[in-house]
Amino acid sequence: MLVTNHVLAGAAIGALVKRPVPALALGVVSHVAMDVIPHWGLSHEDRQNGDPMRNPKFLRVAYRDGFAGLAAMGAAFGLARGRRMPVLAGMVGAALLDLDKPGKHFVGQSPFPARVDRFHAEIQIGREHAHKMGQELAVAAGLAALVAGLCWARPA
Repeated sequence: MLVTNHVLAGAAIGALVKRPVPALALGVVSHVAMDVIPHWGLSHEDRQNGDPMRNPKFLRVAYRDGFAGLAAMGAAFGLARGRRMPVLAGMVGAALLDLDKPGKHFVGQSPFPARVDRFHAEIQIGREHAHKMGQELAVAAGLAALVAGLCWARPA
């Protein structure tokens, strides 16, 4: 799943929950739930050819997605009048598990214990498909519209 979609789901959670700690926790839960749904990822063949963090196809998407995720965080934070802390907490929780990838790429190791990384990898086994990018983009558009609607609504 693209990190941008995790971020947008976390923003929606934060806007609905309106409290930072539950938003953070539910953001993490949403990440796991979204990762068990079939989503874009390297094909089985590409994955078998080595570490995804060294795969040019994966890195092209990962860099763009990382910047899009940061932009989504900024936009949602800016729109979330009166709810910025829960929206930020939801986004952080929802994106947290994906810090393994930039950690491995930029500093050579994940910030998480090996068992967390194994769990995260195992929930996605067989659910990543190279042909699912259209689905990812449709989910991003729907989540972006949801977040905009929730954030533009009057804060309670």
